[in-house]
Amino acid sequence: MSSIDSNNSSVAIATSDLPQFPLPEQDQEELLKVMMEESDYVDPPMTRSEYIASLGGLPDLVTTVPYNRLEYFAKASIPSDITPEEYARKGIAAAIASRLPPFALHPLEYSLLKSGINHLHVSTYLNIRNGILFLWCMNHHVTVTRTEAAGCARDPRFFGLAEAAFEFLVRHGYINFGVIDVPRCRNNFPYQLPIPPDRRPRLRIVVIGAGMSGLGCARQLDGLCKQYDDFLTGYEDSPEIVILEARSRIGGRVYSAMLKKDPTDTKIFKVDLGAQIITGFSHGNPMSVLIRKQLGLPCYQLKDAGELYDEVTGGSISRSLDKRAEELFNDMLDRVSTYRAPPILQHTVEGDASFVLAGKDPSGEGGRTIGRMEANSADVPPLEPSSLGSKAALKSLDLLRESTPSAPKMTFGRPYGSKAPQTALDVKLEQLGFSVSKSACSQLANTTTDPLPKGNAPTLGATLDGQLEIVRKVCELTDQDLRLLNWHYANLEYANASAVHNLSLGSWDQDDGNEFAGKHCMVQDGGYMQVPRALYLFPSKLDVRLKSIVKEIKYDSTKDNSRKKYNVVLESGENLSADRVICTLPLGVLKANSVKFTPELPEIKRNSIQNLGFGVLNKVVLVYDHCFWDADSDLIGVARDRNSGDYMAQDSYVQSRGRFYMFWNCTNVVGKYCLVALMAGAAAFETSIQPDNVLIRDATHVLSRMYPHVSVPHPTETIITKWHMDPFAHGAYSYVGPNATGQDYDNLASSSNDDTLFFAGEATSRTHPATVHGAYLSGLRVAEEVFRSIVGDVTLSSPLVKPKPKPNMPLQTETVTFPPPPKSAYVGDVPPPPPKPVVLPQISLEELLLRERMEADGESSNSGAVITKRRKPGPRPRTKTSESSTTSVSGLPRTIQSNGMLLTAPTGKSATSSRSQQGGPSNISRHEGLTHLARYRQLKNNRMSAHQSACDTAVTVMLRHEQPMKPEKAQLNPYIIYQKRNWESCRAQADSQRQQVLRDPTSRAPMADIRALLGQQWRSLTDTQKQEYIDETNRNRIENERRMEEYNKRVAEYEAKVQKFRDDWLQQNPSFESEEEQKELALAKLGGVA
Repeated sequence: MSSIDSNNSSVAIATSDLPQFPLPEQDQEELLKVMMEESDYVDPPMTRSEYIASLGGLPDLVTTVPYNRLEYFAKASIPSDITPEEYARKGIAAAIASRLPPFALHPLEYSLLKSGINHLHVSTYLNIRNGILFLWCMNHHVTVTRTEAAGCARDPRFFGLAEAAFEFLVRHGYINFGVIDVPRCRNNFPYQLPIPPDRRPRLRIVVIGAGMSGLGCARQLDGLCKQYDDFLTGYEDSPEIVILEARSRIGGRVYSAMLKKDPTDTKIFKVDLGAQIITGFSHGNPMSVLIRKQLGLPCYQLKDAGELYDEVTGGSISRSLDKRAEELFNDMLDRVSTYRAPPILQHTVEGDASFVLAGKDPSGEGGRTIGRMEANSADVPPLEPSSLGSKAALKSLDLLRESTPSAPKMTFGRPYGSKAPQTALDVKLEQLGFSVSKSACSQLANTTTDPLPKGNAPTLGATLDGQLEIVRKVCELTDQDLRLLNWHYANLEYANASAVHNLSLGSWDQDDGNEFAGKHCMVQDGGYMQVPRALYLFPSKLDVRLKSIVKEIKYDSTKDNSRKKYNVVLESGENLSADRVICTLPLGVLKANSVKFTPELPEIKRNSIQNLGFGVLNKVVLVYDHCFWDADSDLIGVARDRNSGDYMAQDSYVQSRGRFYMFWNCTNVVGKYCLVALMAGAAAFETSIQPDNVLIRDATHVLSRMYPHVSVPHPTETIITKWHMDPFAHGAYSYVGPNATGQDYDNLASSSNDDTLFFAGEATSRTHPATVHGAYLSGLRVAEEVFRSIVGDVTLSSPLVKPKPKPNMPLQTETVTFPPPPKSAYVGDVPPPPPKPVVLPQISLEELLLRERMEADGESSNSGAVITKRRKPGPRPRTKTSESSTTSVSGLPRTIQSNGMLLTAPTGKSATSSRSQQGGPSNISRHEGLTHLARYRQLKNNRMSAHQSACDTAVTVMLRHEQPMKPEKAQLNPYIIYQKRNWESCRAQADSQRQQVLRDPTSRAPMADIRALLGQQWRSLTDTQKQEYIDETNRNRIENERRMEEYNKRVAEYEAKVQKFRDDWLQQNPSFESEEEQKELALAKLGGVA
């Protein structure tokens, strides 16, 4: 019944999935008795504490039971008071709120599962994963346990999928992250490992930098070590995590400075000098969990963009002029976006959106695993352009998105979604109200400028200026038009912390599409710095060592694994040894070579550090005694005049356009009358060039031009930032330089020195660079990488999904191969063998209920064992029904169903011989009579079922050739028709483009590129060109309806013929009672029940 293979990881267990117990023999017997009574008798399911409480005097014994499977109850975490569709909708919303696709696997999930599941199981996995995320979103203050995750499975067969989803979500920081108290868990194995007597020394992990990425990484790593405590039993203790911070404070570029106190007020007022705006809480921003759900910090939602003022004319600009300039600038960006680098699409697998939306799991076993299918599949074009799987899925997401408010345009920096221009330039300009010169337009061969380099590579600024020159040749722009356009230049420079002439033409917006949705916000009553402070303090203080300036990071690869290979040298002369080092230094510090790496970083990483830019954004904080501006406006823009020279020369605006181009009204956030002026682009460096009094005077002058009818006072308090002069930052945040691409972010994020040196920070986040949430997400990523380097990759049991049990088959044992423990859990080359498993007899719920009923009637089962049933908390359980008897292990009764009653027939001998041994018919009790009646009904049901099967066989043999076949449907999607016709030509075009980019004539475009190009071509078609395919779908629809009408008619005729054949066959072949049926019925009558 049980066995342990050579590698100590294959354990044979009963099909009830009961685990092995490393217990004394006496305790085992007691536990077996309890489990025989309790293990399956749980409806509704109970929590672990309720289950232990229900076991009476065995709490200490049961708490040692491993996770596999006593605590697992299918559907235990699925609410019973809502419909499956509503539960599915909540799970889909939770997945979107967690940055995960609700209808497809994340690329990391795909890599983890592809060798263990088939395409049919993907939908089941998504239902479970979305359900676990729903549990987390219900309460972000409590961790989701492994048992609760297993309760999201609707069938015990899918417990393996639930474990896989739990491992992925926990390790990668989608659940159980943030400022929560994580309990220490020792239940991660299907068996218990003894603690080795001689263990390895405690690991030390050094984190350099106490900003958002460093603190977030340390906090997440601490939580992972607690949740996987038994993974680290091979060490003397959990890893020691030390954070070195050069400053005398934590937070890095998140810094809330204290304003001067009011002598009459004890309240503290703070203003954010670094990161300040949260760019939307919706669609997965982890700051939503930290700030709103866990910390409950008050946030102020910014209103839509306020007034835009003109420095030259004074006063505000009309809405129509503002909107016209914005649309023209966005059109210019759209036209130069044709030179964007193509996006890289990662491979994944979609589930069936209809099942996910309905909250149901597909039936069936599926087929070969995804990995085997893809290894043997042919390269065919995809038929569905949607990444969501169905129109219903698209509609579901649209409904979710409609409830999400949009963000103010001025704080975005990029107030547009990049797309190919659909309108000719002269037509677009006329639509915007400009006077267009047709003759000048006809002389232009191309209305989109060629890529214009500045230095060695094309830049966005130079190319955008070239496009502006084309616009000026076609129509006449006023000096006010140029000021408004340059305001949008400055807004773009604010978003990238650099002048547009320093941005890559093809990749400057490589993260486009990853922005979070929702209103932009600011943290009130204490500033943004409350977030890193909470990560530092809760639930317990992290080991942060301030004023620890790192000078050098030395790595010695010659040392063995038992000795620490890193030596972190501080400026004070102190040396700190470490096993792992996490570098969260800002990109500006890396570019300045302020910290020496020995040996030198890999060349690919050094090149990426050089290619990426590190920009500057500075602030001028102005505090006043009273409000003289529009108090209802949170964002106040001003179009600045040129520096000098001709007003029509674009170069004359470069230096001045970003100087005080926007004022943030922070009165509601800070608590005092406060404006924060922005210095963006080339003007950002002027805070260190010009004296403070000159800057304050210029800011006051700009405000006077904006409000000519107001006497603008001198501020009572000012703060001027100079981030580019900070030796521990050298700037504000990263941008994509002329020679850089999105791949440089990935290169900087990669680990070095045999996966012992790791890098985090906003400059390592390809999808969310230059943001606080990007820095925090990079910390979660590195925490998983460090943890994986210690304990190894996720390993799953095999099979991951158990096959369906075959009906009417005796219980058997099956072998489940559990993954061996990670090397971090033991000492030596060979893991210790797991304890010998205890194989339990499989007793069904029906048999337990029958024993209880017999005991209540004063009878006992033929096994001679009388079991006293413990009452469960909550309502009585529902009984499970079965149409046929279930054979159990030897010595246990058979269970028979009769009119909803569960009865027992003696085992081992026939009912007739049992009766004769007891003295004849006069000794037949009512209970035995019920048994014979149930036996009679079972025999009758079997006979009638066999008779009906014979009739069905006759129908199949005689009429199978007349059964109509369902007609094949013609395609009803015009895009798919277009896709099939143009696939080969588009493939050739994509191959040509890829060969030009890679300079490799043999390279071939991947399917994702072909698919994207087909979609782009389809969108560029005019309505007239699309009409051809729409007409064909209309014809196909008419033809499909005609075919279905004919098919339904043939089906009706066939069904009538089948019914007539059945009636004739049953009349010619009647069914009669067998002799055994007659005997059983006679015995039942003797018992007085028939």
